[in-house]
Amino acid sequence: MSKEIFIGIPVLNRLDLLKQAVAAIDVPARILVVNNNSVDSKYNDEFDKWAEQAGVEVRRQRYNLGVAASWNLIIQTGLGWGYDEIYIGSNDTVVDPGLLSAVRDVDKSHPDDAMWHIWAWNFWCIHARAVSRVGLFDENFYPAYREDQDYSYRCDILAKMKRYSIPALAMPGLPQVDIDPALKAFHAGSMTVKSDKVYARHNKNTHGNWNTTHYKLKWGGLPPNEQFVIPYDGKYGEDKDHRWWPDPGKTIAPRDWDNGKKRLR
Repeated sequence: MSKEIFIGIPVLNRLDLLKQAVAAIDVPARILVVNNNSVDSKYNDEFDKWAEQAGVEVRRQRYNLGVAASWNLIIQTGLGWGYDEIYIGSNDTVVDPGLLSAVRDVDKSHPDDAMWHIWAWNFWCIHARAVSRVGLFDENFYPAYREDQDYSYRCDILAKMKRYSIPALAMPGLPQVDIDPALKAFHAGSMTVKSDKVYARHNKNTHGNWNTTHYKLKWGGLPPNEQFVIPYDGKYGEDKDHRWWPDPGKTIAPRDWDNGKKRLR
């Protein structure tokens, strides 16, 4: 039997897309879905029926964890279950047949190798060693955007680990993995935000204002013009390396796109 992989997918809405993404997974896989929807009873009823039929495992949240915290939950769960390689997908990214098996079989043994991008930051694989050397994702970037750029800077520049791109889905500046270049994935693009006018409006504030401002404060500039090697230029102590980030605390609730709605759990 082929080696089983672990895949985690965070979702907030668009169950139809999630069904397509999971159906395209053609390798033995233990699949975990982080359900961040705590406000739509119809969605959750349909989600629960599908999850049971599909045989996926679910972590239901009391509120939207956001991208960074959802990724952290997936990573920590996968490591806790004994997986060294953690695959993280999205509900709006569908992979070609054979792509996951090709990535699974890539040699990932080099101690400086950290990540393999199957489709940018919408479907990727991270090794356990990267978590030790780079840390987890900064949950101050909430609910979405800039968390990937923050991790890229910490990984590439500060921890000096290597990330790789699949040839047909190349990310500029990254070395490519030698697999069949015909294998690819389809990413619909920001479908969570695009599917809800309220989310889209809130995102302009949380992404454009809070997360962008936070990135500048943390690293002294936006990519590729970061200036600091210690978070916040040592404001919180010279002993805080790139793996550290402050507890976002009470800043989360006001930025939750579902803030003010009645919760189901």
